[in-house]
Amino acid sequence: MFGFRKMSSTLALLLAAVLSISARSFANTDAAPSLEITKSVFMAYAESHDVKYVTDDVIFFNAALQEPFAIGRDDLGQALYWFYHVAFDAIAIPKSIIIGQGKAVYEGTIVGIHIGEFAGIPATGNHVEFPIIISYELERTPPYHIRRATIYIMLNILMQQIAPSN
Repeated sequence: MFGFRKMSSTLALLLAAVLSISARSFANTDAAPSLEITKSVFMAYAESHDVKYVTDDVIFFNAALQEPFAIGRDDLGQALYWFYHVAFDAIAIPKSIIIGQGKAVYEGTIVGIHIGEFAGIPATGNHVEFPIIISYELERTPPYHIRRATIYIMLNILMQQIAPSN
């Protein structure tokens, strides 16, 4: 009917290989972590900002500047410390958290005081309060740490608040 009986052995092997590769590519062997695992890992990180919940090669990407905020666990720890304790004395106040399988989105407000240099502007002592949204993605294999985050920060609002004339 389709000529399979007349197929050469070479063509048969090629067809078998293609079907095998196709089947593997559609198999869900690298599934996202469950909702429960994602919630557990993300909430532990959100409450502590402990870098033990991120991969060694984590990337936190700043969407406003189109560049990484931090690459790697150690760099992230230093960047978070610098932001929350050196440039600002600030905290993140959660507004909304959405968690799915292997992904989470955090919406909140950063509130604090500008106490150190930021973007070339020396400490002003000004109060800052600006919105932030961060999308997180967990790795797809155990231990399911955070492997990537994209930070959406309203830099225009922040920069207005720390401008020396304020």
